[in-house]
Amino acid sequence: MLVLLLAMAWPIAIYGSQSPLRSTLTAPIEAPPTRQAQAEPGPPMPNLTIPLECRLGKGAWQPCQMEVLAIGQHWFLVVGSRRLEFRHDGRGSLTMHGSGEGWRPVNSRWEQPQDLCWDGICARGAIPLD
Repeated sequence: MLVLLLAMAWPIAIYGSQSPLRSTLTAPIEAPPTRQAQAEPGPPMPNLTIPLECRLGKGAWQPCQMEVLAIGQHWFLVVGSRRLEFRHDGRGSLTMHGSGEGWRPVNSRWEQPQDLCWDGICARGAIPLD
């Protein structure tokens, strides 16, 4: 305790009343910053975004993106202005949700060597499977 008092007193002895430590010790304590309101939760942030090519129905192939939240379990395909959400339950059941549509079961199948399709919606490129 005596050492602490001496350590606090020596700058005052050297600098007098203009001690930098004295001003620090006697400065008013500021209130901690207030916590800012958090933003409303939005769509989940992808862990991985992969550029692909996609085709809707019999349409032309076009650039698209796969936004992966959990590989093989939860992902989005963004094709033009459409954002399609896919979820796989790990037991073989795959569902899709599109703009203005409810969840519906879909089947996946390979067309051509590298085209993976889900009931008429196809993607090709570096698709992470698991």
